[in-house]
Amino acid sequence: LFRQQERINSQREEIERQRKMLAKRKPPAMGQTPPASTEQKQRKNKTNGAENETCAVAVIYCAEDIIISVFLNCVFLTRFKDHPTLNDRYLLLHLLGRGGFSEVYKAFDLTEQRYVAVKIHQHACREYRIHKELDHPRIVKLYDYFSLDTDSFCTVLEYCEGNDLDFYLKQHKLMSEKEARSIIMQIVNALKYLNEIKPPIIHYDLKPGNILLVNGTACGEIKITDFGLSKIMDDDSYNSVDGMELTSQGAGTYWYLPPECFVVGKEPPKISNKVDVWSVGVIFYQCLYGRKPFGHNQSQQDILQENTILKATEVQFPPKPVVTPEAKAFIRRCLAYRKEDRIDVQQLACDPYLLPHIRKSVSTSSPAGAAIASTSGSSTNSSSN
Repeated sequence: LFRQQERINSQREEIERQRKMLAKRKPPAMGQTPPASTEQKQRKNKTNGAENETCAVAVIYCAEDIIISVFLNCVFLTRFKDHPTLNDRYLLLHLLGRGGFSEVYKAFDLTEQRYVAVKIHQHACREYRIHKELDHPRIVKLYDYFSLDTDSFCTVLEYCEGNDLDFYLKQHKLMSEKEARSIIMQIVNALKYLNEIKPPIIHYDLKPGNILLVNGTACGEIKITDFGLSKIMDDDSYNSVDGMELTSQGAGTYWYLPPECFVVGKEPPKISNKVDVWSVGVIFYQCLYGRKPFGHNQSQQDILQENTILKATEVQFPPKPVVTPEAKAFIRRCLAYRKEDRIDVQQLACDPYLLPHIRKSVSTSSPAGAAIASTSGSSTNSSSN
């Protein structure tokens, strides 16, 4: 944005310079013409040619002045003349992506003078009610929300220049353990925050497509987005023993959901923040091995029909690439089949594999190190990293 503003300022300065040069060429006849004297009238015929020349210069001057003025006023608007402006504030630039019930556009906030991501939802959206209260460096900020009509709704989000983790993995297939661990530490830092606020929140849709790589690389900062399926663990719906009922069974991305989400019975299954822990294990595995641990080549329909996740009692590790035993043990803790045996988010944040004293090479000055260092503090401290 700063570079674009510099280009804008440079072009405006060039236009102003041309305008000043034009002012110096302004013909004297451009001022108000005084009444002609008798002597002047007598010389009129003699000077007719000169006056015509002066007139031509004046016309050229006026034309150039109009052109420069119009260009000065319209520069950088012509490029976007066919783009709609939402809520008299957000200029849509281009489509970033679309899901089943939404589209996301890169846009420009004309009030705050910054790029944003505008998400247009086809139906009334509950996402903003959850997201608007969140404030953490590893979570995309929600700036604004408003209705377009009775059937569509907009949320305005922080814009990240890079791509998501899903795009990165499609391009590179996998990454080093150090890079993957850095990403997981930052995700866990955000999950810790989500479970320390009141009421706590289960994201429920953690997957590479919802993990944004801020600078497009695997070694930088990440931000979690898309709270459309998240669950609020309030006192009315959640208890520490049984968890909460899964009222939206069938929603979500099946490769990243744990077995308890697929249990069918007379009553809805019970879930807790351990759903997100399972998702972390799947994402970490995929980053390391370039494939999902369960149902890798299956469609969501096949996963349901073949009960793939319900049969995922044990995770298997391929011989290549080489991964440390500590990383494999961490994945096993995340992918414990029975939720009673699986660690929760609080235990995940304190897991030995993620603690800085286990791997001295991780600096607390890096995004990953800062994420881990904050796991021993309060949610307030976490949000300050």
